[in-house]
Amino acid sequence: MIKLVLVFEKLLNIHLVKDVGQIPYLLGKHFGFDASIACMNIDTYAHAKTTVKGLKLEFTNFGSYLYLICNARKINVCMLFHIRAKSIYQGLIYKLLNPHGFLYIKSDLKDSVVPLVAKGKRGVLAQTYNRLLYNCFCRIVDLVSFETMAVFKAITSIADHKKMYLPNGFDVTLPQSLGVHPKDVAEKQDIILCVARHGTEQKNSELLLQALEKIDDLGSWKFIFAGEASQEFRNHCENFLKSNPQHVGKVILTGEISDRKPLFELYSQAKVFCLPSRWESWGLVCTEALYFGCALVMTREVVSAPDLTDNGRAGLLAGNENAVEWAEVLQNLMHDPKLVEHYSNQGRAHFNALFSWPDALAPLAQRLLSNQQQSAGEIAG
Repeated sequence: MIKLVLVFEKLLNIHLVKDVGQIPYLLGKHFGFDASIACMNIDTYAHAKTTVKGLKLEFTNFGSYLYLICNARKINVCMLFHIRAKSIYQGLIYKLLNPHGFLYIKSDLKDSVVPLVAKGKRGVLAQTYNRLLYNCFCRIVDLVSFETMAVFKAITSIADHKKMYLPNGFDVTLPQSLGVHPKDVAEKQDIILCVARHGTEQKNSELLLQALEKIDDLGSWKFIFAGEASQEFRNHCENFLKSNPQHVGKVILTGEISDRKPLFELYSQAKVFCLPSRWESWGLVCTEALYFGCALVMTREVVSAPDLTDNGRAGLLAGNENAVEWAEVLQNLMHDPKLVEHYSNQGRAHFNALFSWPDALAPLAQRLLSNQQQSAGEIAG
């Protein structure tokens, strides 16, 4: 059995239901890998007993470098996240101690620039060192996956045979195991949903309040901000409702929802889902929204927008910081049930074609299995 280890020091429980936990878990569940995550013991990891039951956690409180020094030779596939200095150091230790091992990096780049070698405020010596480090990385790495097609095509410094397009997916058995299933549009409620850490600069939830200021009457529609919200954002909402009393009872903050069942039920009930982020490497909540048949609206400048909306065929796009355009798009959906139905159906079909995790991971699994067979043959020869 092929031993695959994701080295991810600061693993939190929430990571286990995201790509961090889902990829090794599903490679083990569907493709027969002996998968585990090497991490520090810093959380409860309740999902390890339920959502990703069977995925092993190897606690390494002495740090990832010592873990790799002690275990590199036992690992067939070493998986890391992000192209950054620490990942490269980890990769170097692994390949030095296990030259026949397979080093796989999930890049998670939010645009077509690798931050490590981006021009910035670093001095000449630092830039030179980072460039040498990156060049070394390009030589030792066996595979780098990119979740968006734009970044996959733009990063030419990594050899083509070492690159793979791997969009993020969603494991549909998670809601199904909790008894939550997608609803037809006719069964859904007039809900516009946004799931995020509200109040952070990245998520830009304030943009939606700015758009709502330009809509006089929400009618039967409710706007639900699900997820943790900063006190600043809560204050912003209070001031918004004081200035727009017609929206009182229509704009709702749920607070953090740690139980996945009520969160999935919100997705299932909502007709429209919004992602107003300023930047994202992907936007996992959008994949979930597509599965549940929500009409997706997202910021067009986010690098994953063409992938998630199928270039506008399976979702709607609005400009970053453009509250007027967001208001127009939302009003069109609220006033046109057939438009909602169209994007709901298109989005669900797009999900079924590309984003169910087992299907999305099949090319990666095949690549890893083929390499191991080839390596075994070379060693035997």
